[in-house]
Amino acid sequence: MPPSSKRLIQDIRRLEERLRCHWARQAPPLSHHLRGYRQDWLKTFEVPMREATASELTSALLAADPVLVGDFHSLRRPRRSLGTLVRNMPEGESPALLLELLPAHFQATAKEVLNDPKYQLVNGRPARDVYESPLRAAAKRNGIVVGAWIDASPQKRDLAAAKQWSQLRLSKPNYRWLLFFGNWHLADSHLPESIRNVGGNPAVLHQSPEPIWEKAGHPKKEQLIRLGAGHWAWLHTPPLAQWASELQDAPQDDSELCAEIAEEMVDSLASGFAECLGLPAPQQPPSVWPADQWPAFWSTLPNRERLAFSEETAPLQMVLHPHLPAIWTPANPLLNSLVEAGGHCLLTEHPLSQQTSPEARLLARAFRRVWARFLNPFLRETSLSEIGSRLFPESKADWNLGWDSILKAWEDRQMPFLEPQQRVLAYEYFGGLFGASLVQNGNLDHQILKEILDGEWMGFNWPTLVATMRAA
Repeated sequence: MPPSSKRLIQDIRRLEERLRCHWARQAPPLSHHLRGYRQDWLKTFEVPMREATASELTSALLAADPVLVGDFHSLRRPRRSLGTLVRNMPEGESPALLLELLPAHFQATAKEVLNDPKYQLVNGRPARDVYESPLRAAAKRNGIVVGAWIDASPQKRDLAAAKQWSQLRLSKPNYRWLLFFGNWHLADSHLPESIRNVGGNPAVLHQSPEPIWEKAGHPKKEQLIRLGAGHWAWLHTPPLAQWASELQDAPQDDSELCAEIAEEMVDSLASGFAECLGLPAPQQPPSVWPADQWPAFWSTLPNRERLAFSEETAPLQMVLHPHLPAIWTPANPLLNSLVEAGGHCLLTEHPLSQQTSPEARLLARAFRRVWARFLNPFLRETSLSEIGSRLFPESKADWNLGWDSILKAWEDRQMPFLEPQQRVLAYEYFGGLFGASLVQNGNLDHQILKEILDGEWMGFNWPTLVATMRAA
C-alpha cells in the first residue's frame, strides 16, 4: 500500500475516534449507580485475548448451560446474530429464549409471538418486529419464548433472571436455553455470576463490545475473540454504529426530533470528511426529511428522478437529492446511511455534484460508498434485486431479469437511454460496487478523493469498470 494511502487510513481512524467521542458525549449522562455497573463490564475485557475459530465457539456453546448472548437494544444486528445462533443449533434441539425486554413470566411459543402483534416489549414495541430473526429461527424448531423484565435495579434483574432460569430448566428440561440481555448484564460479576450461583455453567457471548474494537486493531472482517474463562466476543459491527443508533433510539416516536438528531450527525460526518481531506467544512447544513414528508421531497427532485420514483409510494431506503444536501429516509438512518449522507453533503459543494453524465453520477455514488466502506469494514454490498425492490416497492419488475439490458447499456455507453428506474438502479448498484473496489484496491489517497470531488479524476477506466460489473 502506498504511503499516501496509509496516511488516508490513519486520518480516517482518527476521525472515527473523534466521532465516537463526540457522539458519546451527546448521549444522556449515566447515573453514578449505572457508571459503576458499566465499569464492571469494562473490567471483563481487561484480560489477555486471542482470535478464536467458529468450531471453538461452537464447542463452548454446546457445553454451556445456559448461553448468555449480549444485546445492544437499539441495533438490529445483535438480534439477527441471535437468530444465526438458533439456526446453527444441533438438529433436533428446541431453543428456549429468555428475553430481557419481555415482561417477567411471560411465556408463549415462538410461533405465537411471531404471529401476533399484541405481544409487546416493555418499551411498547411489538416483540415480533424487534426479534423477528430469532423468533423465525426458533419457531421452525418448536421453540418457546419467556420474559425476564422486572422493574428493579440491574443487579436485582440479574438475580431475578438467574432464579427464573434455574426454575425453568427444571420444569422444561428438554430445551436449550439462550438468555438475551443488554451488554452490561454480561459482566462476569453480574448475570454470569448469578447463573453460576444457582448451578449454571454459562458461556457468555459479547457482541461487538466497544472496548475490544481498538485492541483488535480495527478488524477488516468479522472476528471471534476468546476472552477469559467462559467469555467470547463476536465482532461484526463498528462501535460508531452503536452510538448512531443509541442517539436516535430515545425519541423514536418524534420523527421531527429524530430528523434533527440525524442532521447533527450527518453534519458532523460531512465536516469530518472535509477536515480529513484538508477542505473547508460544507457551508450549507444538511436537511433530513422524515418518512411522512416523501411527497414533498419527491417534488423537489429533478425531473429524471421524479420519473423514476412514485409520489404515492415511498421507497424503503434512503434517497438523496442529486444536487442538494437533502436526504429523505423511511426510518431512523443507520450508520451506513448517515455516512453516505455525510459524504453526499460534502459532495454537493463541489463540481462533481452538478455534472449529470453517467460517469459523474456513478463517481458521486462511489464517493459516498468509499466513506461507508472505510468507517464500516463489515459492510457488504446489497444485491441488484434487493436494491430494486427497496427503491421501487410498487414495481412488479424482476430486476435480475433486467440485468442484461442494464449491463449492455453500460458497455455501449447508452445509459441515458435506459428506463428511468433502470438508470437510477444502475447508478445505485454499480456505483456502490465501484466505491467498494476503490477501497479494496488499496490505492486511494487524499489527492484522488479531492480530484473526484472536483470532477478531474483521470483514473476512471470504463472497460475495467464494465469487467468488474460483469464479474459481480
